[in-house]
Amino acid sequence: MEFNSDDSTSLKNIRAKKSIETPNFIKYTNHGLQPHILPDIEKKFPKPDIEQVYIEHFLDRDVPCFADYKEGIHKFLGVEDTETAIFFDILDPTSNKRSYSKPSNSYLTAETGGGLRKISPELYSQLIKNLSPEMYVSLADYLFMTADEAVKGKKIAKSIERSINWFDKCVKESEGSAVFVPLMGSVVPEARAKFVNLLQQRRFDGVVLIDYSTQIGLAQQLDLAKPSLISIPSTIPRYLLGFSAPDEVIIAIRNGIDIFLSTYPYAVTEQGFASIYSFPANLENKEPLVDRPFNPSLNLWESSMSDDFSPISKSCECYTCQKHTRAYINHLLNTQEMLATVLLQIHNLHVYDEFYKNIRKSIKDMSFNELSEHFLTKYNSRFASNSEGTNAAIGSQFSFNESLLFDPRNPSPTTKEKIKRFDLS
Repeated sequence: MEFNSDDSTSLKNIRAKKSIETPNFIKYTNHGLQPHILPDIEKKFPKPDIEQVYIEHFLDRDVPCFADYKEGIHKFLGVEDTETAIFFDILDPTSNKRSYSKPSNSYLTAETGGGLRKISPELYSQLIKNLSPEMYVSLADYLFMTADEAVKGKKIAKSIERSINWFDKCVKESEGSAVFVPLMGSVVPEARAKFVNLLQQRRFDGVVLIDYSTQIGLAQQLDLAKPSLISIPSTIPRYLLGFSAPDEVIIAIRNGIDIFLSTYPYAVTEQGFASIYSFPANLENKEPLVDRPFNPSLNLWESSMSDDFSPISKSCECYTCQKHTRAYINHLLNTQEMLATVLLQIHNLHVYDEFYKNIRKSIKDMSFNELSEHFLTKYNSRFASNSEGTNAAIGSQFSFNESLLFDPRNPSPTTKEKIKRFDLS
């Protein structure tokens, strides 16, 4: 991986020699498939792109089904498009409430439908070697505990030591794939700086900012990252997990983050909502704010949608808006048709992609700072400069909080039974 040195940089895939401009996002998958997106529709999305594949999704038994498959992950998943890069990771970041398990020098524990599974650096290296993903996140000893628990004893020091050892083992056995390394050290700045110092002697292609347990906010996460990032060259991609809402993306970009994960549009879809935000906000009018803030999403469950025969957005060029109406999607939701989430996900991913595309354009023409503040204010973000309690917990009065309601392990509004006539109790 490498970056260009201009303001809107590009992420280059070593093997395919494709370039992806940043800031940008990586597509979230479940068992290697994009949720609600059909293959024929997926081919119509902008290319090149990157899909994240999580090993723990395939650990229904101790050894995943593709452990000895030697024809590559693309063929295994049926991804024939040579412009799609596959990015391996161990743990799904949307499942952030994990059970505590005793740390081990030999493996990381993953929670699966088949119970707790052990992922050793040897197993992970074998998977990377056999399946040849373009990129992967190195195995790291994540601390599944609160910040107060993590700082006790030598937990963080041992976590750093294990993570470096596992990194070395993975790199040794998996040449040819670009490696991203999680920045360890938990909530202790000195420990984070120490970890980066150990990395300086090693080759890596990107860094990952991730927290699986302490549940800290974005501002604190970015502050904690500073001791880690200060020694990382600006040409190294910086990938943030756990924060993907549009207002969070804007704040993170201001702080030097390049890559995000597309969990936000998935969360919006699972609520039965449609994204109607845009960047810049209110393209036709940049006058001072005298009216109420914009609503970034549309609730397709509302009864008023049942006779609304307009598209979700008249200006949107996605398949859903060109072919279908709000009333039709409302009908699909209320009759529990799978097509409802298919159409919503097509639209929400398109809006998310346009959001990044316009951010990159604003960075190039030097208007990002002005337009981003306007966006945060118009959509009533908790990060807007005129909002009180910016560092406080998210309240329902602020926008872009769909991710807070989302946990892929639990039924969402689009998967729960909604029609009373099906209630046989």
